[in-house]
Amino acid sequence: MYFHPTATHRAAAQVGLRHIAGPIFLDFEGIDGLKWPDRIALAKKWPASAAEIGGPFIPLYFMPHSTYTDSPEHLTEVAALGKSMGARVHLHVSETQMENEDVNTRFGKTPTEILRDTKILDLPTVYGHGVHLSDSDIEISLARGASVAHCPGSNLKLNSGIADIMKYKAAGLKVGLGTDGCSSSNDLDMWPVLRLAAHLVSLNHGAKSVDTSSIVRSATIESAEALGLGDRVGSIEVGKEADLIAIDLSALHLTPVHDVFALLVYAVGRSDVSDVWVAGNRVVRNRALSHVDTADLRARVEKRVEALDSLK
Repeated sequence: MYFHPTATHRAAAQVGLRHIAGPIFLDFEGIDGLKWPDRIALAKKWPASAAEIGGPFIPLYFMPHSTYTDSPEHLTEVAALGKSMGARVHLHVSETQMENEDVNTRFGKTPTEILRDTKILDLPTVYGHGVHLSDSDIEISLARGASVAHCPGSNLKLNSGIADIMKYKAAGLKVGLGTDGCSSSNDLDMWPVLRLAAHLVSLNHGAKSVDTSSIVRSATIESAEALGLGDRVGSIEVGKEADLIAIDLSALHLTPVHDVFALLVYAVGRSDVSDVWVAGNRVVRNRALSHVDTADLRARVEKRVEALDSLK
């Protein structure tokens, strides 16, 4: 989610990433300079834009920011357009208690109830965060097939709260894992996310309640299913696309291999990943990026930062 989806998606496709992007919707003009009619126009053109860019397959997504930055009228418009185009939806939902209180003060409803009433939940929807879902919210979400993207690192950094993913899963909600953006999850590293998710289950329900295989499933197949990609990726099966990583098990901190799921959740880190394939394309080879000139990239980033510094 967020601004300039065409540019970010083009960059991701150029380096071989499977990057789910889509037009963002806000009531107001953001830093992208787009007004509401411009956002609707971008959404209508997005399938053609994404097809022109190419890259690994992604579903069509619309990304209204939230129920506190998109009016019910605008969300209804997004839902109708999304239904006509076969889109899925991703947006922030109940990330903080303050958000819930603000939305309730303004509209007399929870964010989830607004999504139901504006028909956003008639489309396959992924909640960013979903930290503070009421029992009623969980029931509504389950009935409409919504999923939760749990971002424990971001939630802890921003003091947003702790999502009770065991409660969500017990109710039948699908829970995937994510990092959130780099402003609240600086290095976008998924390995600490697995570890934090497990630790927070332990904190909420006791150490014996932690099921590391469930945590790994949330990071893989359940995330894929939540995103509408479960028939393509998320598990190693004949006929699926090869989104794979190879882990170097020779490091002393990974020796011996006893419980594979515990190893993945509590011991493996990004430095242990030696190779990565996306749709069968090897994008990391022997710990080196295959399609990125890192020296050139670093130089261009530093130049851009210098330009930003001049604005202070």
